[in-house]
Amino acid sequence: MNKKIDFININKLQLMPENKRRGIDNKQVEKIKDNIQNSGYKDGFALTVTPKGNKYTVIDGNHRLIVLRELKYSKKVPCVILENVEDKSALTLVINTANENGKKNTLFDYLDYIARVKDDYTQEEIGEKIGWSRSKVKKYSALLSNIKVPKVIEISRKYQKGRGTNKVPMGTFNFTERWFRDSGIYDLNKDNQLKLMNWFIDNKCNVSKKKLNKKADELLLKQQAKKYLTNNLFKEADGSDILDTN
Repeated sequence: MNKKIDFININKLQLMPENKRRGIDNKQVEKIKDNIQNSGYKDGFALTVTPKGNKYTVIDGNHRLIVLRELKYSKKVPCVILENVEDKSALTLVINTANENGKKNTLFDYLDYIARVKDDYTQEEIGEKIGWSRSKVKKYSALLSNIKVPKVIEISRKYQKGRGTNKVPMGTFNFTERWFRDSGIYDLNKDNQLKLMNWFIDNKCNVSKKKLNKKADELLLKQQAKKYLTNNLFKEADGSDILDTN
C-alpha cells in the first residue's frame, strides 16, 4: 500500500458508499461544523482517501467532508492518499481506532463490518484485517448469530451512546458485546429478545446487571413453561390462555 500527501479540490472527493462505511452521526457533524466555523479548517486535519478514476473516495473523514460541503468550502484540502487498498472498510476501522480526534468506532461499526465479510473471510482473517484476535471476532460473530430478530440490533443502535436521531435521546447507553453476552438475551426466543430490549429501553437503560438478568430469567422461565404446555398438554394450543407471557 503506497502513501503520499497532497492538497485536493473538494469537488474531486466523494463519500465512501453507504453500505461500506459507518453511519453518519449528526451530533458529530454539528461538532465538526462548530469547530470549523470558530477556528477554520486546519491543514493538519487531513482526510484519508484512495484514488477512484479521476476522483478520490474518502476512507477516513466522511463527517468532515459532509461539513465542508455544507459550508461550501472552496479551498483545496490536505489528504493522505493511499493506493492499492484491498479492504477500505477494514482500514477505516483501524484508522478510527488510532485517530484521537475522530469519531470512535462503536459496537455497531464492528458488527456491520463483520456481517458484510463473514462469508468471504475466516474469523482469523477478519481479525488480521482489523487488528483483533480470532477469539474476539468469534464473540462478535456469536452476537450476530444469537440475536434472532434484527429489530433488537436496530433498537440498541438508536440508543447507542453518542448517537441518536431527532426522536431519540443522545448518549443513552454504551452497548457492548459483553453487555449482550452477559444480559441473558441469547437464551430467549425472538419475541422475548424483543421484550427484554424494549423493557431495558423503557427503563431508560438505567438497569443494573442483576436486575437485567432477573428480567431475562423471568422471560426464559415463562418461555420454557409455554413450550412445555404446548408440547405436552395442549398439542393444538399455545397455552397463552393459561400462561401470561407478557
